[in-house]
Amino acid sequence: MNGSIRARRIKMRPGTRPKPTRLKLLAGNPGKRTLNKREPQPALPPCLPKPPNHLSPDGRKEWFRVGGILLRSRVLTEADLTALSAYATFYGRWMAAEHEIKRKGILVRAGPSSEVLVQNPMLSVANKAFQQMSQLLGEFGLTPSSRTRIIASPASDDYEERQKAEKHLGPQLIRPTPPR
Repeated sequence: MNGSIRARRIKMRPGTRPKPTRLKLLAGNPGKRTLNKREPQPALPPCLPKPPNHLSPDGRKEWFRVGGILLRSRVLTEADLTALSAYATFYGRWMAAEHEIKRKGILVRAGPSSEVLVQNPMLSVANKAFQQMSQLLGEFGLTPSSRTRIIASPASDDYEERQKAEKHLGPQLIRPTPPR
């Protein structure tokens, strides 16, 4: 190792993966444990970036749908874009597998000339993609059970806060609707 460059150690605690401080704050810190004051705080993107080129058409639609929800909730940070890309990839894979299952059915012939029916191999692809999607949705706080632990700020507060931020950041591609 070069003497002028020193490796910086990052301490990671063993055990169950902790919930991000932002989600703990939104949930009202139910455990009343001390919050990590030194947790890295990646920047919030000023707008939702263009989806990665590798996404399928279904994955691209989901990128914009879920990305918009996360951006408006102020949960999506620049560090989360890879996880959002992975989620959209799994979503596209799940949809492709579901279309194939719908086209061929749940049971397919074991071979071209066989009369034996077996489970469509796309079922395991669909199930695995759905499992991976569900895990990422929970990480982002987008499942019903993970959402019950979050106390969101009122829409009017969020709108006023976003208006102030827009003066500094410029116009957003995705904006919340103003309160009525």
